[in-house]
Amino acid sequence: MRRVLTTISLLLTGLTCACRQTSQMGYSKLSAVQVADRARPATVNIIAEYESTVEVADFDVDTARLKADSQRRMAGTSPTREEALTTVYSTLLADPGTYLVPNGKSRTSKSKASGLGTGLVITPDGYVVTNAHVVEPDEEEIKTALISSISGLVDQDTAELERGLKEVLPGRTIGEEAKARFQKVLLERHAKAAHFVGMNNSIFAVMGYTGSGDNLEVRRNACKVQKVGKAAPGKDVAICKMEGSDFPTLPLAAGLDDGGVRTGADLFIFGYPGALAFDSSFSLSSRLEPTMTAGHVGGIKEIAGEKWKAIQTDASISPGNSGGPALNDTGRVVGLATFTVQGERTQNLNFVVSVDVVQEFLRDLHVTPSESAFTTRYLEALDAYERQDTRHALALFRGLNADHPESSVVRDFVRRLSDGQPLPAVGVQSAPVRHDTQTHNGERKSGGAKIFFILIVGLLVIVIAVVILANRN
Repeated sequence: MRRVLTTISLLLTGLTCACRQTSQMGYSKLSAVQVADRARPATVNIIAEYESTVEVADFDVDTARLKADSQRRMAGTSPTREEALTTVYSTLLADPGTYLVPNGKSRTSKSKASGLGTGLVITPDGYVVTNAHVVEPDEEEIKTALISSISGLVDQDTAELERGLKEVLPGRTIGEEAKARFQKVLLERHAKAAHFVGMNNSIFAVMGYTGSGDNLEVRRNACKVQKVGKAAPGKDVAICKMEGSDFPTLPLAAGLDDGGVRTGADLFIFGYPGALAFDSSFSLSSRLEPTMTAGHVGGIKEIAGEKWKAIQTDASISPGNSGGPALNDTGRVVGLATFTVQGERTQNLNFVVSVDVVQEFLRDLHVTPSESAFTTRYLEALDAYERQDTRHALALFRGLNADHPESSVVRDFVRRLSDGQPLPAVGVQSAPVRHDTQTHNGERKSGGAKIFFILIVGLLVIVIAVVILANRN
């Protein structure tokens, strides 16, 4: 009897330890599709807008030099008036920078420019994480963008040049190549001597849209920068704040170790590539949806002198992805897409600023990431969807859609379920995942482990009772 009880006691101890270990891990591995479904609602497009009055120099043509150079080109010939005028214009347009000289006057223009990036929402009341270089790019980059946007002045000068050509040579026009060369030189000259007055900037997070087709109403929420680092090799993280409540949220890993970040681990990156954002061959609604790239952790690299770690990955990172969440295979954020190393001899050298830096910034602001009511309801609906409980999933998604009509992700699920489209399998990596309420320290309790433990204990109690009865008999 004693031997039986000892064996059962040891078995109970082992099972208790095993259940405790499962509870500490607390997260189930997800398929790539599941990671995507969980990341989409809280991954936002960050728009940085800049406005300034730009004062630029006015230019005249150095007619004496242009005349001398044109005469040299015609030396030894007896050109007609038309041939002479053609030579003058062709000489000017072949090298406009040689003949454009400032006349001491200036012109002003209101100039606007914008930049795109990606971010993620981490609290129900609108704290957003992104890269520092998304909200505070290099000053010279801003000025270059503002100069590039003063197309009005450049267009005026180009139109005046074409008008003069038509007056002296009716029917003649400036070729596209020559026009582009002339405009490029003008912009370069303006960039060198431009003076900026009253620089203003605004940051917005795109939180979805309503409408359909080309008639979309984009929901842009103004953001205030609460804390900002420096572009790499600095700590390239910024924390912003929107006004509002019940925003979709994404969970953060407590750190690299907690997130299971090690060489060879799966990594998923979400963002808004700029090349797609400005490509009108894609519908506006599709350009407002985030893109996922997948890869692996190539290694953990420490930034010299700055004492922070970057995750190397072969998952693609494009301009516009900056600040987007990098997620592990449990759907938690382990970093932010930040920079790439490019060159003839480099390939897939993409880097993610680690979640350790993000958590450091949040601690400085006394901000604790938490799950919103939207996300709790959304995960419950996803759970029903993944269990292929169509009726329950549709009811939950419809309720969520009524409260959050701007969420294209929720609308997509409602449409899919309403149309009776077949529900995809969750994937071989895991069974349908239940998402329990998040605890105050950021860890999820494992309800499945508890149930398993209770069942085993119940079975062992029965075994003990049988053994005792048998020994009494």
